[in-house]
Amino acid sequence: MSRRRLPTFLSLAFVIASFTWITAAYSSGTPSSAATYCKTPVVAPDATYTVPYTYGSFRLELPRAAAQKYHYALVPSISADAINNNLLKLYPDGKFDFHQPKVKPKQFQMTFGYIVLTDDCASQVGHVVVTEGVQTDLTATPTGGPAPLQVNFASHVPNRSTYRYSIAFGDGTSQALPSTTATHVYRKQGTYRATFFVTAKSNGRRLGSASVTITVGKPLPTAKVTKSLSCTATYRDGLGATISADVQVKLHGTLTGSTYTFTTTSWTYSKARRVDYDGSVHPRSIGVKNQLRLKAPVKWSSPSTLGASGEVNTPNFTIGKGKAVQVQAIPDVTGEKDPSCTASVTV
Repeated sequence: MSRRRLPTFLSLAFVIASFTWITAAYSSGTPSSAATYCKTPVVAPDATYTVPYTYGSFRLELPRAAAQKYHYALVPSISADAINNNLLKLYPDGKFDFHQPKVKPKQFQMTFGYIVLTDDCASQVGHVVVTEGVQTDLTATPTGGPAPLQVNFASHVPNRSTYRYSIAFGDGTSQALPSTTATHVYRKQGTYRATFFVTAKSNGRRLGSASVTITVGKPLPTAKVTKSLSCTATYRDGLGATISADVQVKLHGTLTGSTYTFTTTSWTYSKARRVDYDGSVHPRSIGVKNQLRLKAPVKWSSPSTLGASGEVNTPNFTIGKGKAVQVQAIPDVTGEKDPSCTASVTV
């Protein structure tokens, strides 16, 4: 029985002795050469953790080692402050408890070192920094396009009353923000780095920041355009008489790339006529209560005081190539129930 147990005892003693020698070597500041002879190289990555100061504790986890069988150990010479002040406890599986000091310094930062131990060797020293701050990110939509480019920014930082937010757009302008979102228009070609900042309201100290790159290309060529629509508005009364008027409508705007932007609409009501039940035709005047209505892609109604022709400003709307615009015309020709017609054009 004793002969069978001897190898296991000797193997355990060897592991304990090796662990003691490795940690002692790191404690004295002497780099271990064991990593050179690892069958499978083991890496202890450096890491940085940013936590809000809450006078509490956090359980964090070190980057996972590549080896299948491993455990983590502190390097006392690098971790003395954390150990002596009871701020840190490292577990063999890589998880560690971080305890914030009860008395808050102006800016808290804790540094410690660790190694990854396997059956046959140890890794190099990995350095870890735990600092007070706010985990900050920044997204931009879109991140590129031709000038002028409107970009919407957003951060997922918690919206807290103790934080102050601001953003520098990278083009020489900046803005204090009431929340974690912002919108900005880049008007010139170039590459810009926008940075979102989180600071403490109490002392103005920066708690976190995040950046994103915006690429603005050359402005697209712009040309003036006019799109024409026409229809005939017809009304038939109970006696068989027909009243009608021809309508010409024009949409005026610009074409930039493949996008149309329309800003004004002009019209002409002409050839108003009344055809009686006996077939006789009578000229009909156009009143001053003519109307126009945009039905698609936006809805808008003109004041009911349009003359026989003219031009009015309409809501600015954009539409891509291949899409349809629909307009309804209502000429004033009866004084009561006026006829109407709807025309559409594909831009």
